Amino acid sequence: MMKFFINTCLVFSCLVANLFGYVDLDKYPSDFVLDLKKIDIPGHPDAFNPSIVRWEGSLLMSFREVSKPCFPAIPSASESSIGLVWLDDDFNPISDAYMLDFGSAISRAEDPRLLVVGNDLCIVYSNNTEEVATDCGFCMWIAKLLFYQDEFYLYDNWKLAYLDGEQHLKREKNWVPFDFNGRLCLSYRISPHKVFFTMYHSEICYTLSESNTPVKWKWGELRGGTPAIDINGRYLSIFHSNIEIATTHSEGKVMPHYFMGAYLFSNQPPFEITHISSRPIIAKGFYSGEQYPYYWRPTQVVFPCGILAKGNNIWITYGRQDHEIWVAKLDRVKLLMSLSPVLSEK
Repeated sequence: MMKFFINTCLVFSCLVANLFGYVDLDKYPSDFVLDLKKIDIPGHPDAFNPSIVRWEGSLLMSFREVSKPCFPAIPSASESSIGLVWLDDDFNPISDAYMLDFGSAISRAEDPRLLVVGNDLCIVYSNNTEEVATDCGFCMWIAKLLFYQDEFYLYDNWKLAYLDGEQHLKREKNWVPFDFNGRLCLSYRISPHKVFFTMYHSEICYTLSESNTPVKWKWGELRGGTPAIDINGRYLSIFHSNIEIATTHSEGKVMPHYFMGAYLFSNQPPFEITHISSRPIIAKGFYSGEQYPYYWRPTQVVFPCGILAKGNNIWITYGRQDHEIWVAKLDRVKLLMSLSPVLSEK
């Protein structure tokens, strides 16, 4: 079914090219996106995929940096690191970047997500500590963060190597973490919605709940994005997906285009998804702007990793083209009103 849909998209792209020219995604902005701002971190010009959290009254942002990319591209062999930086309320850096020490000679730490669980500042990320990297060597890792004497330290750091007691067999990434009554839970899959929980220092994830939600989404497989936060008694998260199409932004070439959307799920097990975006969240500037050498393969990327809510607004921090950090300001009410209801299958 997915192959048929992708082929249909490719045929449609060709028809559009012949009749009207390639689709310009900038022409279809979401009316609830109020503003975009690029965040530049001094000394780290190619930082990307930012997550964000408010901690002890200040904004803290994490980011990823590919320190030693491999050309031609070999994703599992590229070295990757994670940094942290304090921001003011206008999302301007107010500190130097703190690069985390993972205690290994080679760092392949990817795409961190920051969140507060109970009273702890936590980070969830993907990493591979094998001497020779393989895809199945990438596990999800969890750590608490300690800020002491103007430095960040990882402690209680452990990997999640077993899913329901069985050793994982593929590359794991992009799980959605959230705080459920002071306990860390992780959404492993969105549709059907499967949620894991784990005990501190345990490498085993156990299924807490699974609910079948027939989600309608035409832009690729639903994958994790930001942590989930409580909004009006439900959890809100921003997911990502991608499909291979041709647009004006790809100069008519067929390549993966990443999209983001929002979804709500209940705040009690089985955490059913109740609402989801009916079309991608798009803002003018998501897919246009500076282009860069590709680390892996040609793509058009917007990749959500962080979310904040305050008053009438929601902010999403996202990576653009694996080289830039941006924050999008959204109208909270209009975003929630744009979501379509989902009926769970019992």
